[in-house]
Amino acid sequence: MGRGNFDINAVPSSIKANHHLAVTCLDQVDEQLSYINNEKIYTVTSPAFLKKFSNELEMTQLFCSYGPTKNSIVNWQE
Repeated sequence: MGRGNFDINAVPSSIKANHHLAVTCLDQVDEQLSYINNEKIYTVTSPAFLKKFSNELEMTQLFCSYGPTKNSIVNWQE
């Protein structure tokens, strides 16, 4: 496995893996944002995007930021 190529499914079941992710700069998007999933374009609000993103990737914890500094990063809750 080379650097940058990490397959989470290759982790032995004896090792617990948690998924954490931060989505920042949400203050720079319009009220609606678009994303592509399975070659289809979806347009949703940022909270709907975070919910979909968190569910699809089975995030243990998701952080987001609507502000300009690290002080604006919060733990995202539905």
